[in-house]
Amino acid sequence: MAADDVHAPTNAGPEGDKTPTFETPPPAAPGPGGDKSPTFELPPAAAPGAVGAQERPEVQVGIAFAGGLVAALILKRLGR
Repeated sequence: MAADDVHAPTNAGPEGDKTPTFETPPPAAPGPGGDKSPTFELPPAAAPGAVGAQERPEVQVGIAFAGGLVAALILKRLGR
């Protein structure tokens, strides 16, 4: 390979330990409920459908589109 070949692989990059460093977590101690697995329930504020339109921009765009269609239909009727 030529030294001026721009597509040649290089050895650029960080030098360091290339072995993965995964640690296993310690086993969890049984809580006051014994060996029961925990139950996960959503709080009432985070229940599905409880998020308002202010926090969902796709709903705002849909509402604006529908409002534009209604305004166009009204203007069309008034123009007759």
